[in-house]
Formats: sequence, C-alpha cells, structure tokens
Amino acid sequence: MNAYAPGQDGESLAARALSLLALDPFQLGGAVLHAGPGPETDQWLAALRDSLPAGTAWRRLPVNIDDDRLLGGLDMAASLAAGRQLLATGLLVEADGGAVVLPMAERLGRGTAARLAAAMDRGAVLLERDGMTREMPTRFCLVALDESREDEEGLSNDLNDRLALHLSARDLTPGQRPLRPLPIATLEAARKRLGEVVCDAERMESLCATAQALGIDSVRPSWFALRVACAAAALDARTEVNDDDIALALRLVLAPRATRLPMPPEEDHPEEEAAPPENAASEETEDDPPESSSGIPDELVLQAVEAALPPGLIASLTSAAARRQLKARVARGGPPARAQRRGRPIGVMRGDPRRGFRLHLPATLKTAAPWQKIRQSMMSGERSDALQVRADDFRVVRFKANQQTTRIFVVDASGSAAAQRLAETKGAVELLLSDSYATRDQVALIAFRGTGAELLLPPTRALARAKRE
Repeated sequence: MNAYAPGQDGESLAARALSLLALDPFQLGGAVLHAGPGPETDQWLAALRDSLPAGTAWRRLPVNIDDDRLLGGLDMAASLAAGRQLLATGLLVEADGGAVVLPMAERLGRGTAARLAAAMDRGAVLLERDGMTREMPTRFCLVALDESREDEEGLSNDLNDRLALHLSARDLTPGQRPLRPLPIATLEAARKRLGEVVCDAERMESLCATAQALGIDSVRPSWFALRVACAAAALDARTEVNDDDIALALRLVLAPRATRLPMPPEEDHPEEEAAPPENAASEETEDDPPESSSGIPDELVLQAVEAALPPGLIASLTSAAARRQLKARVARGGPPARAQRRGRPIGVMRGDPRRGFRLHLPATLKTAAPWQKIRQSMMSGERSDALQVRADDFRVVRFKANQQTTRIFVVDASGSAAAQRLAETKGAVELLLSDSYATRDQVALIAFRGTGAELLLPPTRALARAKRE
C-alpha cells in the first residue's frame, strides 16, 4: 500500500481524481489544479468534460468578470423595450448542473471569490440589485487553475476551503495509461453504490486526527477526505472504505493543505519494564507491523504528505524564519489603493466623469433605464423618445492599483569598515532592482558621515542606472 493509492494498475493520480470529481461533483465542490496552461491541463479538462453527461453546462469564468455577468442583473435592452424591469441570467445560473472553469484563479478578486463561495454554500444565487430581489437555484463544481508561483499568493482561502481535490503540475503528467474518462454506465453504477458505502468510526477519527496533525484548522477538509474515501470505494465496486481509500484521501485532500509536518510517534521505553516471556517473539511476526492507535500506519501519513508537497517546501514548513520571509515578500508590493483611470477594474460606482473618472456607459444606461417613463411624463411640451439621463445616473469605473514602495538604504560611511558596508549595501540594492519589474519597488541609497548626508542613488527602478552611479 503506497501514498498514491491508485485504483487500478497503471492508473495515474490525475485519472483517479478525474473519476472522483465526475462521480460526486457537487459534494466535492471541485478541484484546484496548481499548474499553468499546457497540454496536460487541457487534456485533464477535456477528459472531465467528456465524463459529464451530454448537454451538461460548461462555462469559463474570466477573473475580471463583473457582478452583472456573474450573478445577473437588469437586462437593459429588454427593459427599455418593455418599459419595465427585466432580469438577465448570470453565468453561475447558466452553469447550473455543470462545471465552471476558472483560469488564472490566483488573480480573482476577494469580492468575486466571496460571491462564488456564497453561491456554492447556498446552492443558489441571491440577487439583490436595482431594487429587485430574486433567488435563483444553481449547483456547479468549480475547477480553479492556480498559476501562482511558490512565492506568490495563490487562490483565495474562501474558495480553496470549498474545493476538495488538489493536483499539482507533476500529478498531471501522463501515467502508464492515457487519460481517458470513465464510461457513463460505470459512473452511474458507482453513483448508485455511493450511498451504501460505510466508513468505520476508527478510520473517520484517524482522518480528523491527521488533519489536526497537519495544521489544518477548517473542518471542511476532513469532510471532503471522507467523501473522497467513500467515492473511491464506490468506484472500486466496494461498500466499505479500506486503507487504500484513506491513503488516496490523504494524498488528494489533506496533504496539499498541510501547514506543518506531523510529528512521528514517540516510542515509550520505560526503564522498569518486565522482561517479555521467551515465547513472545514467536507470537509476533514481521508480516504484522505495528500500527498507530488510529489504525492507519504512521508512515503512510508521512508518505502521503511528502508526496504532495513541492520539492524544498518541507524545510520551509518547519522553519519559522522562512514563513516570515515569505510573508514579507508577498506584502512588499504595497497595499492596494484606488485609482481613477489606471489599474485593474474592480467594479463601478457613482461618480462624475468630469472629475477624471472613466465613464461606464452600460452601467449608466442601466441605472437610467427604469426611470424613463416617469421622466417622460414629467417633461412639458412634446413627448420625446430620447433617453433621459440625469447626473445621478452616471456610473464610473473603479480601479485598483498597487502603491509603489520605496526602500531607502541608509549607510554609515564613517569608520574603517565603511567600504565593506557600502559594498554589501550595493549588492542588496542590485538584488532588489533585479526583481523591481515584478514588484514595482524603488530603491534609494543614502550615506551619512558625521553631521552630513549624501544621496548616492535617487529613488529608481533602473538596474543599469544604479550600477552606473
């Protein structure tokens, strides 16, 4: 029994995860693929789509989607033609009973992620906009493509906590057998069997204990791990969860969420222990290795965790200094700030375009549309079919941009060790400037001696200028 626990000989972990998600998509929530675009990712997504019944909804969700397209809202054209408010269906309602693919999931805004999470929890979209309230049911599984690097912030915790399966780029590499979807008949038989699968209390307690040992605070992963173990048993035509199913759940659900490594069990060696009888050795054989109190071999847990962690991450999980360094590296780009005309669009707001904001014409027309009959009736003289737009109807685009950060190095240039300090500082400046294109940081260097100070390097992001000066 190994940490990958494949279902059949030659079946890859990606194929196993594909079958699990196709079997129980709504209870598992979806999957997170920690991989960029490529043929392996496209092949996995195509196999998942082929595993779903014909006609199942399949939608791709842009990271910069607005609330009107995501949740629905006022249909401006239909409302103007009918003279009354009419709703347009959002993407989440269109995906009811199907799947939603989220490319570049690490760039999704917190507000959009929270709305997605709320729709998944409620099983419906609650629309409260433009004076209208409506609840539209929807159930979907979400496949998030997290393309972030190890030193970058990935998928938001709101969504990461609601998606059961996690696969890395190395998990998506082709195995001994090509990645093919399971036949619909096989999935239907396993789906009928899933309600009959049972898991004993000892194994359920071991899953919860393992989640706690790995530093997982949320209770959802433990529930997902149980669902994965039951689904794996149903796929193998069994009605009882075994250790291979538990190992697969550890590998796909708990291990990728680990924040620390589980401590190995301590061996008790009491000094005053009675000598075992002579025939005790014959009763114990090497074929029956000792197990932990949870019934799951401890080495199995460790193998599952180490197999899921990227190379080099095990040391960082046990190093508090590395965690502090990672937190500082992520946050050094500066807090987000509002901008008028540049940055990433994050929505609309009421505003005056004459004050430097960018007019959002569709939102402006949608705001003015419900008032046309009232405004037409208030007009004196001949009736006009022209659209009446007031100052309160103007909507402008909201932008978000990262504030620039300037790092100032102040060096004591007095004393015999001044040359060494300046050399070390110049090396640090060059290292920061080499990464300034991504972080938008500026670096400055000031040297002081006695009561005077000299600006050796003005704030800049240019590495060539820093070397020249």
